Amino acid sequence: MQGRTQRILSLGFGVLLLAGMAVDPLFGQTTSSEILGLVTDPSAAAIPGARVRVTRVATGEARNAMTSASGEYSFPAVDIGDWTVHVEAQGFKSQTVSGVRVETQQKARINFTLEVGALTETVEVSAQAITLKTEDATVGQVIEHKRITELPLNGRNLTQLAVMVAGVQYGSRTGGADGQGGFPIPGSGISVIANGQREINQNILLDGVDAKEPRTHITVFTPSIEAVEEFKVQTSSYSAEFGQGGGAQVQITMKSGTNNFHGTIFEFLRNDKLDAENYFLNFQRPAGLARAPKDRLRRNQFGAVVSGPVYIPRLYNGKNRTFWAFDYEGRRETVERLLERWYPSQDFRNGNFSALLTPATNPATGRPFRNPVLIFDPNTGVAFPNNIIPASRLHPGALNVIKLIPAQQFQQADILDNTNRAAVPSIISQNQYFARVDHLFSESDKVFGRIAIDRSRRDEDYAVSSSCNGGLCYDESF
Repeated sequence: MQGRTQRILSLGFGVLLLAGMAVDPLFGQTTSSEILGLVTDPSAAAIPGARVRVTRVATGEARNAMTSASGEYSFPAVDIGDWTVHVEAQGFKSQTVSGVRVETQQKARINFTLEVGALTETVEVSAQAITLKTEDATVGQVIEHKRITELPLNGRNLTQLAVMVAGVQYGSRTGGADGQGGFPIPGSGISVIANGQREINQNILLDGVDAKEPRTHITVFTPSIEAVEEFKVQTSSYSAEFGQGGGAQVQITMKSGTNNFHGTIFEFLRNDKLDAENYFLNFQRPAGLARAPKDRLRRNQFGAVVSGPVYIPRLYNGKNRTFWAFDYEGRRETVERLLERWYPSQDFRNGNFSALLTPATNPATGRPFRNPVLIFDPNTGVAFPNNIIPASRLHPGALNVIKLIPAQQFQQADILDNTNRAAVPSIISQNQYFARVDHLFSESDKVFGRIAIDRSRRDEDYAVSSSCNGGLCYDESF
């Protein structure tokens, strides 16, 4: 009998300061998203000194910049989400592009051609059709929030969405075939293989902070689906900023609060009542032995995510400035797997191994299952008569220990074949917490802090016994 307990505590803290965001025509590489573009007149000549304003729809965050001498503008390190871009210049009609969706590490290019006219006149354009990517040659895909929350996921692990990207498959450390495996807690790690590169070469960032275990490169904290805004998997041709590994580059962006309060409560259930029986559970079960019950499967994943602006009545209203988000997810899971073991008969426990001298015949081949086995006296080197060890030679300590070995459930034609079969449980108890606070000091200064905690326990047993709990022997100690 064995028990296994695993507790994991992962703390993450990330701080982002955006200061002195001056427009520079030489755009540097960054792991953050960016809005940039070119402002020209109807003759395609650049318009320097045009005023550009971007506003994030969800939070009201606004930033301003002026176009350079070449008519270019840039807003680096913008949060993902929907933005509105407004441009105005003296002698031209102002122009507004709404519905600009900025994704993880995207360089969203929005170019403007201003029409001659009064500044008070405004031209409004929808950016929904602007999808062409021209800023880099990265190969990869963004998994947006809609697919994260609406696609059915067995186990609710991001890896199942990552394998939707071309060239990506499950890593061996998360089960290989279905992503339900993994160590120490099955189904709780992110591990992918991209274009043949092993998962040991992958790199995983959580809000721009390294989130992988340093030895195997699986995640030390796998966020709840409900707490993820979107994530991106790059498989090749990524920029030099990703120098930590040559495999997949996984960037996860967590939800932050907005100007509106939001809340979600969820529960996902799997139960063996809806599943078929394991084919081998009662396969060739000896006659007269009661039919074994179906393998148990109980999986409950539940929790809540809430977010909004920081608001303290009569003291502070954080609308457009300070936001918070909190997520909790619990997992209670019991999964049984079929195990077979061989345990000694009562004759063997008493030192009588005479049955090994005359092995039974295999009816399929007409030959004995095995050659005769002789038990030799270690003191003399001579075989014990009739393979029976005298009672006086049996050590009292060994006799006490053998009492702890489970008794046989059945005996097959070959007395050394498995004697016990049962479904043995693996029990997981997991509690995950994630909290984030964002604060905007000014257009040029912003800070966020987050904390992620995962407390997990796994108990697993390997014994098959007829003497405890109807065929199962389970230890939840430690």
